[in-house]
Amino acid sequence: MPIKLLMTSCQSASDIIAMHGVDKDIFQKFRDYDVSPDAVKAFKADTSGALVGNMIARRYGWKTGQNIVLKELDGISFNISGIFTTDGSADDFLILAGRKFLQEAKDEQGISNRVMIRLIPGADPDAASIAIDALP
Repeated sequence: MPIKLLMTSCQSASDIIAMHGVDKDIFQKFRDYDVSPDAVKAFKADTSGALVGNMIARRYGWKTGQNIVLKELDGISFNISGIFTTDGSADDFLILAGRKFLQEAKDEQGISNRVMIRLIPGADPDAASIAIDALP
């Protein structure tokens, strides 16, 4: 899945804000997010909707339903559709938004700068890496 990554420059790991622009229809196939079906439905329905990791939501005191403006990311504004948790991974500090939304916000339509893959059981990771490297 192609991802549009936006991230603040940081002085330390504790002040990073990272947004992943994901494909809203398939993002759950790549990671295990504990998020309510209603939040996912709201996320998919709202062009500027976002799902927020519980740790970043806690850090900034954000709640579902809020509109957030991130001055640190050139004033990007989004609506919190819901808050998710993971198994304690770094994803708990992410903001998930629609990939097209972030591309348009940065005037970079069609540009992604990260790829997320999930190998099927038994797949050779070296062969997958070679195949990915061969892509345009």
